[in-house]
Amino acid sequence: MKDYYFTWNGAIQSIGNALVYKIELNGDQPGMYRGDKFLLINLDRKKGYILWIDQFEPLQLNTKEASYFIGGRESYKKTGNYYIYATQHDTLFKIFESDIVVTNGRNDECKKYKGDHLKLTVRDVDKNGYNDITFEGLEYNYCKGLNEEILEIPIDSTFTRIFYKTYYSGGNYIFVKQ
Repeated sequence: MKDYYFTWNGAIQSIGNALVYKIELNGDQPGMYRGDKFLLINLDRKKGYILWIDQFEPLQLNTKEASYFIGGRESYKKTGNYYIYATQHDTLFKIFESDIVVTNGRNDECKKYKGDHLKLTVRDVDKNGYNDITFEGLEYNYCKGLNEEILEIPIDSTFTRIFYKTYYSGGNYIFVKQ
């Protein structure tokens, strides 16, 4: 019999009628599910969701409202994408997934980000009332030649910037990569 369990302390954030807890998954679950994750508990409906993200960030997308969304990086073996979740009624759903890898800290890859991930900036660039999303940072190249021999010291670096313009239409947030 497999033993799966998680532990937590006090809530780290409240979002509307929900509380967010940092939890530590333990036991015999596969490696990708171990470590710190997050638990969202809706106090009105007594319903909970495990957020399979490694880092929790409350995000404000509409600059004119005090409502927040849940953002976070989800990674497996030090590589992964960024997600934004929203709640509506008693349902949690994903409204954004980066179409590029924003976390890459693997030592067996040719390319690696400085600090293991691209920095997230959420700011209303065009002043339309909706915060846009930018990921940026240095990407180091550790490979030389066609055989992709991985070196200990990077041979060059590139500044990487990925920008998503945020719109709101028909009750939905729309993210357009520029």
